Amino acid sequence: MGLWSWDSASRRYRVTAEGAATLNQTAGTFIGQKKMLDFREQIIVSSKERVNGLSAQLGKGDINLNQWTLAMRQEIKDNFIN
Repeated sequence: MGLWSWDSASRRYRVTAEGAATLNQTAGTFIGQKKMLDFREQIIVSSKERVNGLSAQLGKGDINLNQWTLAMRQEIKDNFIN
C-alpha cells in the first residue's frame, strides 16, 4: 500500500497507516494540496538518491547486475504505487 490514498467521497488524499510513520503524520488525516506537493517532492528526491546509490554500488562492484536489477524493480514498483 502507498503512503497516501484517494478518498473518493471527500475527493481528497488521506494518509495511510504506512504513510503515517514515513510522513510523520496521523493515519487517516487529510492532506492539503500544498502538503501533498511537498510530500511528492520529498518522495521524488528520496527515490533519486536511492537510484543513484544503487547505480554507484553497481559501478563500484559492491553489488552485481542481478542485485541491482532486483533493487531497481522494487524501486520502480514502490514509485508506481506512491
